Amino acid sequence: MKLLLEKFKKFAEEVHKLVCPPATQDLELNTKNRDAAIQAEHIQYGPLNVSEPENYWQNIAAHWNTSEKAARKSLCGNCVAFDISPRMKDCMPGETSDQDGQLGYCWMHHFKCHSARSCYTWAKGGPIKDDNKSAEWQEKNKSSLGVTKSRLKEIIEEELTSIINEEELFYEVDALDINEEYCPVCQETQGLDEDEKKPCKPSKGKRFAKRVDGKCRSFGQAGKAKDGGDRIRPGTAKADAYCARSAKIKKCKNPPCANTLSRKKWKCQGSKSVA
Repeated sequence: MKLLLEKFKKFAEEVHKLVCPPATQDLELNTKNRDAAIQAEHIQYGPLNVSEPENYWQNIAAHWNTSEKAARKSLCGNCVAFDISPRMKDCMPGETSDQDGQLGYCWMHHFKCHSARSCYTWAKGGPIKDDNKSAEWQEKNKSSLGVTKSRLKEIIEEELTSIINEEELFYEVDALDINEEYCPVCQETQGLDEDEKKPCKPSKGKRFAKRVDGKCRSFGQAGKAKDGGDRIRPGTAKADAYCARSAKIKKCKNPPCANTLSRKKWKCQGSKSVA
C-alpha cells in the first residue's frame, strides 16, 4: 500500500505540471496543423525548403509592403509566439536543431515550426525562452489544447487503475536463500511444475523476461544505444517520446502486458517519463 501511494503521489505531481501541447506528441495532428498553415491564404507558412526558398521572401515582402531584406529578418525564430522554453524542448520527440536553426512550438497555429521559416501572421517580440512565459501562453490557449478537466480525470483514473493492478499482480517476499531463483509463495499458490520454477530467459531480440501466470513473457529491445549506453534512459526527451507512443497501445487480454512491463522500466507516468 505504501508503494502504491508513493507511485500515485509521483503521478499526481506530474499531472499538475504543464501538459505538452497535443501536436508535439501526435505526428498526424502536427502535420494537419502545419499543412493548414501552409495552405491558408492569411498564414502562408514557409518556405518549404529554407535553402531554396524560390520566390517566397519576395511574396511575403510584397504582402507586408516592405523590402525582401527586412522580410528575411522576420522569422519564426524571433516571433512572439515561438516557444523554445526548456519545458517545451522536453515536449519535443527528438533532436530539435539543425544547421539552419531549431524547432519550436507555434502558439498561434499549434504545430512544431522551424526558426528559419516565417508566415504572414509573424509578430515581433519572441522567442519564448522562459517556462513561466510559456505557461502564460498555454493558459491563453487552453481551450484549443484538447486536454479538459474531464480528460485529466480520465487519465488519473486510468493510471490509478494500472498502478492498483500492478500492486495486485506483483509483491515482494524475502528470499529463503541467496541462490533462490523463484518465489516460494508463488510456487505454492500457483502449483508451478519443475519447468516453471526455472528463471526466464528473454526471447531473441528482447532484453528482459518475466514469469507471468507460470509463463515467461519477454519485453524490451535488446542491445545498446548508438552511443554505446543503455537504451533505457528515464527522464529524457527520448523517454517521454516512448511513453507518449506506448500510452496509446491497447492493453493485452492477459496482463501484465509486455508494453506495461516496458513502460515500468522507462518509468512512464501517463505520456511522460519520471526519473
